[in-house]
Amino acid sequence: MPDEASGFAMMTVVASGPGSCSPRSVVPVSLSDLQEMLNGFAERAEDNLQRVLSCTASGSC
Repeated sequence: MPDEASGFAMMTVVASGPGSCSPRSVVPVSLSDLQEMLNGFAERAEDNLQRVLSCTASGSC
């Protein structure tokens, strides 16, 4: 759970690109970055849901 007093949450890296943190590393992530990640995920999920609904409604999937 995020520590509101420090403003960071400790998170485990699952996957990364070359030159980044290695998988299974534990890194601090700011609460504002966590909120940004959540917002981006929610937007992508909503966009994909709309695409699927549009596709199924038109029968062009």
